[in-house]
Amino acid sequence: MERTKGRDRASKVDATMDEAVRVGDLARIQVLRRNGHRWGDDAHHIAALSGHYHVLEWMYSHALVVRQREDTVPELMRLLFRERDEWQRNRLALCAKIILDRRQSKCEIIKVCMYKLDHPKAIPIKNRTHM
Repeated sequence: MERTKGRDRASKVDATMDEAVRVGDLARIQVLRRNGHRWGDDAHHIAALSGHYHVLEWMYSHALVVRQREDTVPELMRLLFRERDEWQRNRLALCAKIILDRRQSKCEIIKVCMYKLDHPKAIPIKNRTHM
């Protein structure tokens, strides 16, 4: 019985966070996070597809890890090309730019780390052979 109550409470909290993200209520999101609420699994996805770039920027600047679904960018691109309202299309494009810029910066960090192979037996990736 206690486990069921805990799960119900957790799903209500996730629903509350998801709803705040869906409407782009950054103040409510900040209060929920300050009170220890989880992001929920789809917060990033919901913010992007809703065009709330200010929520994405805040997530990236305040969260240690941002869970990103693999289908977010393709779905965002589909919405972007279908959207008739220019204002919403610009918001969706800004969300796509924020996400792709963030991914690019992560790739640059990985590239920099890859070139610092100090181990004497390290083999650069391009020269590795499959065994």
